[in-house]
This record gives sequence, structure tokens and C-alpha cells, in this order.
Amino acid sequence: MNQDEVLRARVLLLASWRLSVPERVEAYRVPAWVGPDAYAPKLTEWLVSAFHQTGVTPERREEPAREAVEVARLMRRDHPRRTETLRRALAGHQREPFARGRRAEGLALGEESAALERE
Repeated sequence: MNQDEVLRARVLLLASWRLSVPERVEAYRVPAWVGPDAYAPKLTEWLVSAFHQTGVTPERREEPAREAVEVARLMRRDHPRRTETLRRALAGHQREPFARGRRAEGLALGEESAALERE
């Protein structure tokens, strides 16, 4: 990952009160992959917001939902917010495969979420 990209993202985040949801997602994307423990919870939060926005087509909802799960999985297993962050991401993503008739995929995501509760 290019350090200039990381710096640019951090500068954007300093002005985050002026950013739209898609701009916030873009700003958190780079640092979340570099430092997932610090930035993955926020990126996941904004990705979940992105796929709940009105005007987002069902086809476009699955992409941020899948990314939210991928980013949340990058967090350390002992991170205090990992379970909450991953459970929220899984819940959002689980709806999409069921809506498209991919029952097995939806069930697998549900099983992963249930396993989090047992840990």
C-alpha cells in the first residue's frame, strides 16, 4: 500500500464532517486495509450505511455488504470490537444471498454469525 494513499485518506478523514457516505467509505477504505484494528470498525459502519441508503439498487447492495464482512474479518481475534463489528457486517450481508435465492451462502453466513455468539 502506498504511503501517499494512506496520508491522503487520513487528511480526508480530518474533514469527515463534510463528507457524504460514499466519500467516507472511500476515505476509510485505504487505512482499514493498512490498520484494520483501528479503521475496520468505522469502515464497516459506513459500508453498512451505504447499502441501507435509499436509491441503492439491490444489485449494488451486495458489494458493500461483502466488503464489510471482509474488512471485519481482518481485525485481530482478540480485538474488543471484533465480534460486534463482524456480527453486524454478517447480518447485513446475510440478507443479500437469501434475496437472490442463494440459500446455502446465506446459511453459511448465518452459521458464522452464530459461531461468533458461542465464542
